[in-house]
Amino acid sequence: MRVPGMYKILPALLLAAAAFWFWPRSFEAEIRLDPGVEYQTIAGWSALTPAWWGQPDFAAYGDDLLRRGYLDLGLTRFRLEVRSGSEAPVDENARMRGKEIPFSEYRKYWYRPVNDDDDPRHVEAGGFHFSELDGTVEQVVLPLRKILAEAGRKLDVNLCYVSFQKQSLPSAVHFDPEEYAEFALATVSHLKAKYDLVPDTWQLHLEPDAVPGWSGSLLGGCIVATQRRFEEAGFRIGFVGPSTTSAANAVPWLEAMLKVKGAKEALVEFGYHRYRGDDAATLTAIGAAAEARGVRSAMLEKIGAWNEQLLQDLTLARVSTWMQYSLGGPKPAGEKPSGYFYVDQSDPEQPVVKEHPKTRFLRQYFRYVRPGAIRIGATSSAGDARVVAFRNTDGKLAIVLDCKSAGDFELKDLPAGRYVLEYSTAAVRAERGEERTLAAGRSFVGAIPAAGVATLIQLD
Repeated sequence: MRVPGMYKILPALLLAAAAFWFWPRSFEAEIRLDPGVEYQTIAGWSALTPAWWGQPDFAAYGDDLLRRGYLDLGLTRFRLEVRSGSEAPVDENARMRGKEIPFSEYRKYWYRPVNDDDDPRHVEAGGFHFSELDGTVEQVVLPLRKILAEAGRKLDVNLCYVSFQKQSLPSAVHFDPEEYAEFALATVSHLKAKYDLVPDTWQLHLEPDAVPGWSGSLLGGCIVATQRRFEEAGFRIGFVGPSTTSAANAVPWLEAMLKVKGAKEALVEFGYHRYRGDDAATLTAIGAAAEARGVRSAMLEKIGAWNEQLLQDLTLARVSTWMQYSLGGPKPAGEKPSGYFYVDQSDPEQPVVKEHPKTRFLRQYFRYVRPGAIRIGATSSAGDARVVAFRNTDGKLAIVLDCKSAGDFELKDLPAGRYVLEYSTAAVRAERGEERTLAAGRSFVGAIPAAGVATLIQLD
């Protein structure tokens, strides 16, 4: 039977088939696993939202942004920030939002703590104001916690102290570890009392090497004082630090922190940022320092970091936690996004959440490598097909191939199970092949049509 118009589309079908079967391969890789070799355990994938919750149109896109980030992309952790200027007799943030003062005036106070009283063991009523923190909790954290609970998952909350005092009027209040500890306890107690929310971790300071007056030893003193106050109040919260701007500063600051008696026992995560000094030797030294001290390492911020940096951090620095920057937010047309997503406001009446083009590559890691997964040994015979493999808590494998070009690969000697290959390239997002059932010791042969990231997912 003749199909009308078939002769018109047949050449296109043949061309598509030829492209699939005969695209130029740049590599042929043989991938082998070594399940007996174990590296780090994954703690999670993180993001934050700056103060975009305060924009009137957040309700128009917020739910979609949260669901896409934490259900589809696979994020698990949220960085909740509290400014040091929350300790003050006047709520300057509320005054700014109420248009009593301009934003430029608010900036003079947002990192300037004013001591509530002279007794760090006593929290003075009215001496702390958390309206900005509350806004983020109410419009981001609580909805996100509900979304994840409905999916049978728990939100990991990292509460982060931020104090870029060069932006504000000077204050040395929190350079006293006991006063710092009072601030930390007041913040956590507020969240518990108002929202029944207790953070999983307390990040000691965001980029302290960019703030004069701070040092590794001072952070160590703050760990000890704050842990004591947390324990007295019944809070069990791990500490994260030093979170330096420069990766090259991370190990020296860590060593200074841990010289303070009691700091080592409280630190659970050795954090660093990648804005400077992030060469391969430094990343390797970070991984070795974390392993030697029995803490997990974490890359906790780099705007513009994507799968290439994630692969380095996983293999060289052996990170357990990783964060690019923001989940996403409104951006003017044409401005480069600084997060996983951005909000297109071309039509102010209908803001649209859009995915950064390279977020699809991170998704091939985040979505299938879950908290508790252990990275296991894996090697590739081709430099263009770099491999990292993980065993999730249910025993199933997720094998990620970060490919510099098109190519073929054979994953050898796999455990018995049902598998599927999914890949993303610049042109294709989350393309899945057919599911295959393999007997123990068999191979999975696959291919990727262009540079991108492929994940072999063990289904059962």
